[in-house]
Amino acid sequence: MASLSQAKTLGGVGSILVLLGAIPNIGFVLAIVGFILILIAVKNVSESVNEPAIFNDMIIAVVLAIIGIVVFGVIVVVAFFSFFNFRQFGTVTPGSVPPSVLGAIGLLIVGLVVV
Repeated sequence: MASLSQAKTLGGVGSILVLLGAIPNIGFVLAIVGFILILIAVKNVSESVNEPAIFNDMIIAVVLAIIGIVVFGVIVVVAFFSFFNFRQFGTVTPGSVPPSVLGAIGLLIVGLVVV
């Protein structure tokens, strides 16, 4: 069982790595490693205070975050393809908004609400 000071160190390093996730090319890997270190730190804290609900809640949060990211990605792809639905560009009167644009904007709003 790790001490709270070790958990603090792991969580701090993990948080810094998550912040470095904005670095091009390698940032994505650093962010994932950072999230894993934070997860390990939360596990250590949960064991130190003898409260397993802390770690269980963290696992639920991670799973829901992954599901949210996947759903948002699917919605963005669907919105992209609905925006470029070329069949409707010929039927739009000048000065009006094509229905595909409205659908794409609506899907992106739904995606942001989901996340």
